[in-house]
Formats: sequence, C-alpha cells, structure tokens
Amino acid sequence: MFLSFAIAIINFYAPAGAKPLREHTLQGFDFRPNLPYTGLDFVTTVVSLVNQNCLGEEVYINRLLFPLLYLIILASCAPSAEIFATQTARAQTTISAAWTVTPSKTLTPTSTATFTPTPYPTFTSTPIWPTVGAVSPDLLKYCKDDAVTRSRVAERKQLTLLSTCEMASGVIVKDPQVSSHDRDYTFNLRLDPGQEGLVTTGNEEKLGGHLHVEIEPPEQETFPALPVKGMHIVVVGAWVRDNMFNWNEIHPVWFWAEITP
Repeated sequence: MFLSFAIAIINFYAPAGAKPLREHTLQGFDFRPNLPYTGLDFVTTVVSLVNQNCLGEEVYINRLLFPLLYLIILASCAPSAEIFATQTARAQTTISAAWTVTPSKTLTPTSTATFTPTPYPTFTSTPIWPTVGAVSPDLLKYCKDDAVTRSRVAERKQLTLLSTCEMASGVIVKDPQVSSHDRDYTFNLRLDPGQEGLVTTGNEEKLGGHLHVEIEPPEQETFPALPVKGMHIVVVGAWVRDNMFNWNEIHPVWFWAEITP
C-alpha cells in the first residue's frame, strides 16, 4: 500500500510527456541505503524520486523498497499500547514502594512535664525607712573616698568644700522639693542641740538657722526611700558652702536614716 502511494505521488507530479512510472522496468536492486532509516528519510527518498521523474531521469523503484521494509519492521517491533501501560504501572509501583517508609518503632510519651509559674514578688506601698537607734560616729563609715567626694563637689561650680565627711541630725521642717534645674531632692533640717557650728550667717538670715540638705539623683536611685517632712533623721555626706546663697549644706548625701527611740 505504501509503495503504491509513493508511485502515485511520483506520477502525479511527473511533467507532461513523461513516461508513467509503471512502464519503467526495475533495473537492479540497490541495497546500499544510508542507514539507519527513519520516517523523515523515507519522505526524503520519495521527494528525490519525484524530482528525478520530473527531470525525465530513470527512477529506481527499489530505492523505496528497503526503507519501506525498515519502517514496517520497526513498527512491528514497537510494543503495544497495553504492554506500554503495564510497564508504566509497574514502574510507578516500584517508585512508590521505594519512597514508602514504614516506621520500625513507635514512640510513646512516658510523661508530660508540668511547670508551675513562680509568683511575682509583691511590694508594700509603705516605704521601708532606714533607721538607727541613735546618732553615732560609726555612721561616718558611709562616707565616700575623699577623691570621689572632691570630684562630685567640683561638678557644682557654686560649691566650696568644707569637709569631705560630716554628719548632721535633726527634724525636716518643710516638705522636700525637687530642684527644677538639677533634679536634686532638697530639704532643711532643724538641727539637734550641739550642732550649731554646721551653719553660718546665711543659714541664720535666709533659712531660720536650719541646715540645707540636698540628695542628688544618683543617690536617690540607691536609697530604699527618701525622707519626708517631720521625720527625725541623720545624714552623712560632704559639708559645703553654697556661694550663691552664702549658706552651708550637706551636699551630696551618702547616707540617711530615721532616728528611732
């Protein structure tokens, strides 16, 4: 059938006056085709024969026989659709089995850990004031090193250092204030008897003879609480003169405590 179709194509394209291909006699067999043959090679061969016929050249039909036979054998050897589907299914089954993992051991949790939250610490709203039973020279142990004291006092240009370590006791006469320019916690003490030497003329004229006290921000953060009006306290710190107001004060304060009977 394929050969008849090829001959029909050649005769269709033959020019006028050309001999029909059926009148040509086979002149030997050419068993030297260019192997391997494919479908494209077969079509190329047919086109070549058409061109030869159009030019009036002798056409060798046997040049079609070998490639046609090759294609028929190739088609007969190809697997059927059923066999191909079976082989594909087997390959898919093999791949699925290779990727399927079966656990060899099942883990069972032995116990569940439970955590009990640690309760947050509670704080009382009432400050815990530091207290001392009586004023004692032992409290001078809270003084800072002389170098530290001198350095801190030097930061305030209006202050003149009178003593790097001094102690004073008395009652806070007014509500403490926080300075707007340096945030110092300030108040005045009505001194206990026997401490008149801590004040000067400026204290007498401007503070009613009371001793001025200032607690700077660094110490405010370290003290458990700050003193309030009416408390009888003792303070330890640097004894200085404020040249701007011409009065004496304890500034800065290194330690304070409420005096209890």
